[in-house]
Amino acid sequence: MHDFREPEVVLRAHVDAWLGQLSGLDLADYDGWAAYLSAAHERLCALHGLEPGHIKGGGAVSSVGMAAYEGADGGLEVALHFLGHAEILTAMGLMIDSPSACC
Repeated sequence: MHDFREPEVVLRAHVDAWLGQLSGLDLADYDGWAAYLSAAHERLCALHGLEPGHIKGGGAVSSVGMAAYEGADGGLEVALHFLGHAEILTAMGLMIDSPSACC
């Protein structure tokens, strides 16, 4: 399904619904989406004992990291893909890499 809202509107919905609560970060404290997504990823890495910048594996933290990477390049629509994936994994309790996500 394609969401026809502007990317910033959908990103805001992700922040309000789950990412802000999960990371404990407020979007207002950051200068743009790229900075916020990067900070959220780093916070989640720290909270889950992962190396900074962790994007390996199939967990939600890795997906947020990929969203941050894409957001830094201005690819907000691609970042949304990764955030959608992260939201589903978060709901399933798969925050970090799961054994079934191995290579």
